[in-house]
Amino acid sequence: MIARMAGENSGRRKFDTSVLREAIAAAVAAHGAGKILPKEMPFKKEQGQRTDLIRVAPGYNSGSIVESTTLPLQAYTLDGLANFLGFIIRSTKRATQSFIAVFGAEELIADKILKESQIKGLSAERLGELVISVANSAMRLRSRRRGWQQKP
Repeated sequence: MIARMAGENSGRRKFDTSVLREAIAAAVAAHGAGKILPKEMPFKKEQGQRTDLIRVAPGYNSGSIVESTTLPLQAYTLDGLANFLGFIIRSTKRATQSFIAVFGAEELIADKILKESQIKGLSAERLGELVISVANSAMRLRSRRRGWQQKP
């Protein structure tokens, strides 16, 4: 149902990032609640896979999975979620740029780094630029704070 809704809305003449935000939020919440079957959003952890690409629903953040950890049923990847919602590049089976931009915004909003009011009405391209800019600023700020904490 969620995937069908996202697919129907993505076919509109003018792409609306708010529709994709809704679909992402609904899919992540449903996956976290166990309402999406593993076969609907297949996930396979491979040796040497970057664990920072794995998320655990109902959250958006990465980094909580240790390489040797058995994955919880709610584990997902960006590409897996994009595939479930139908926002992949067919030749590569990777998430589209618009999907990555919208997911990045959701991640920053969940971390309280970005506000919904800052992204309202933005195109996918502009949203992607904003997400990159805000994420880079947040990383620089965290680095500075770590540096201040390490000084005697």
